[in-house]
Parts: sequence; structure tokens; C-alpha cells
Amino acid sequence: MLAEVLAGRSPVDSGWWDELKAPVTEVICDETSTVLGAFSYATRSGDGAGFILWLHCREDQVLTEALITRALDQLGQRPVHAFEFASALTLGLEGLSADHRPVTRRALEAAGFTGCNLWRYMRADLPVTGLPHVAHCTVTDCQDPPGPARQASGSP
Repeated sequence: MLAEVLAGRSPVDSGWWDELKAPVTEVICDETSTVLGAFSYATRSGDGAGFILWLHCREDQVLTEALITRALDQLGQRPVHAFEFASALTLGLEGLSADHRPVTRRALEAAGFTGCNLWRYMRADLPVTGLPHVAHCTVTDCQDPPGPARQASGSP
């Protein structure tokens, strides 16, 4: 997986990766050459936008802030996006998991980025007219998300 992202490839969202100039990966080490963190950034050929592609440093606040600052310095004065699309390191998931990466999320927000939950699910308000009745399901009110929800009652 690391070899793929270092080469600027991903099995997922490969079209987005194809639009980038060669990504740059930087590594931060301590005085004993132990790797403390790494990140990658690139620019898009078409419009010059910058991208922080991925960043890992075990959710250390100081390192996270330093790596984001370094990426922004290197990308210069241009629009910059972070975690915009999936990489070979993210197992096909786009974006940044705010639940599993709270330090990175806070550091990005402190640097001026805004979070946006882009997960989209197809849904329809229940009941939907014209559908056949399913005897083992009932429609009841639900709190999360608010509104009607279909629940199975017993076995089919």
C-alpha cells in the first residue's frame, strides 16, 4: 500500500490521482532516525489546486500541526484540500475519519480547513406508496434519524 501511494497511485479513486503532478512525501524523524510521522502532498495539473493526500503521526498533536504547517508552506498560495479522495492507505475510504483521527481533524480546523460530512445515502420517506406490503415489517417513528423507520418483526 505504501509503495502505491509513494508512486502516486491508488486502486480507488485512481482518476483523481491521475490528475495530480507527482506527489511529494516527507518524513519526520527524531535524533535516532526513528520515523515519527510522514505526509504527502501534490498539486493538480489542471487548476493548480493543492492536496494534502495523507498524513500519519500517531495522532501526536505537535507533530500533526507541524506536518500540516509544512504541507501548507510547501503548497504555497493556492486553494488546498485535505483528504479529498481515497488513497491506497485508506482501504478505499474517502475523507478523514473524525472519530478515529480527532487530533488531525482539530489541527486541520485550526489551520483553516472546514469539515464537511459528504457521506450520502439514498433514502425515501416511509411509507412509500405503490410498494407491495411486507407482512413481517412495520413502520414506526425513530429518533436517529428522526422520522419513520422500517423494523422487521419476527422472522420472514
